[in-house]
Amino acid sequence: MAVAMKSCALAREPLYVQVCELLIRQIADGAWKPNAALPNEMELAREMGVSAGTVRKALEKLETDRLVVRRQGRGTFVVDQAAPEAASRFDRLRRSDGEPLTWSSRLLDHGGGEPTPSEQRMLQIGPGDRVLEVGCGRGLGASSVLRRDPARVCGIDLMPEQVARSREANTDPRLTFEQGSAAAIPFRDGSFNRLLSVEAAQHFEDIPGFARESHRVLEPGGRFALATFFAADEHAAPELARLLDSFATGLDLAHPIGGVQEGLRAAGFTDIAATSIGEHVWRHFDRWLAQTEYRDSWGRSWIPLVERGLVDYYLLTACKSAV
Repeated sequence: MAVAMKSCALAREPLYVQVCELLIRQIADGAWKPNAALPNEMELAREMGVSAGTVRKALEKLETDRLVVRRQGRGTFVVDQAAPEAASRFDRLRRSDGEPLTWSSRLLDHGGGEPTPSEQRMLQIGPGDRVLEVGCGRGLGASSVLRRDPARVCGIDLMPEQVARSREANTDPRLTFEQGSAAAIPFRDGSFNRLLSVEAAQHFEDIPGFARESHRVLEPGGRFALATFFAADEHAAPELARLLDSFATGLDLAHPIGGVQEGLRAAGFTDIAATSIGEHVWRHFDRWLAQTEYRDSWGRSWIPLVERGLVDYYLLTACKSAV
């Protein structure tokens, strides 16, 4: 399975990032199935025409992104994202005896709608646009973009099972889904002119990397839009973790809004704006929560934390210079 490095889309990225990208594509294309062993470092280095050290650094990043696991004396294996132990990395809750807390989940409701006039002005998605959604989940958001008649919409997600579900649920030929990391987006430079990410960036471990990759895959003049919740500053993290289980377990990360803006700026974006849209989110969310079996859960702590100014929901927009 020889792979030519010259075919890599990230020619201006560090070599180990290029190797990461190629390996992610191979995994996404099914070259190595879940739990399958990858070739050893020397074999991969020989096939890709790079050093074993470069391959080792790439594998370390893939392990950090939880796409592979390296087992002492046995080799490197593709993580089965559907396995219970893979899901448990997002949940470190324990019973009083120290055993993992057994849990299950189910979809209670979902819905969609046309963007508001202000959102339409900010996103500016229209006929002929090429749109990428980063952290697409089940593909509901990406599919809703089709209402605005773009030429192409692609969603990427780190989890293979989410990509599989999205592909199964959406058959429009303009809509595709790929596995990929927010910090190593599997597309060529300038592939899109619009990039979106909705309630996903709170999970991204490498916000500066996400910003750099977003800037890279946008064409000159492209527009970027990101919506999710962020911490007010770096001092908010302990209190968020104390009152919200999603932060305590590491599922959500307390990225300060100022740091996210700085990451976009350092990546080369201009016209960066952060708008609080919490008034359209928090009360509705809390009202819904009050009608479910979770009415007495930690989720009711969001509103007090918002009122204390420790966290809020934001819409961030930015542009890639046309020059």
